[in-house]
Amino acid sequence: MDVEDSTTKDICPNGSNVVPEVMMVVEPSQMPSFYWKDMLDVKKSLVDGVPSIDLSERVYKLLENEMSTDVVLKMLGQNLGIMTLHNRLYGIWKPSKPFQLMDVENGYFLTKFQSIVDYDKVLSQGP
Repeated sequence: MDVEDSTTKDICPNGSNVVPEVMMVVEPSQMPSFYWKDMLDVKKSLVDGVPSIDLSERVYKLLENEMSTDVVLKMLGQNLGIMTLHNRLYGIWKPSKPFQLMDVENGYFLTKFQSIVDYDKVLSQGP
């Protein structure tokens, strides 16, 4: 091995292997800024002693957009594991893109489709 081929390793005095020149410096102007309007998006309160959360119209629109291709499923009768159910639904629906399935307990599942075409097909034709 030549001396030119060897590499050196800088060691920090505190014993870590982080090279000081590699550390990233973020200037305050690049840091995300939060506006006072953002604090108005979620309002927490008590209504007759019960905690209540009020969301702004902007947050409702974000949630609506995010959940626009979600379907809630309720299992009736036979209880299946989530992987078994996912495989059976995949075989029945034959989606063009994968979908996510989440167990929300008590026999309910949340299905999130990546494709609006698959979502429409399941709602109009699927079991």
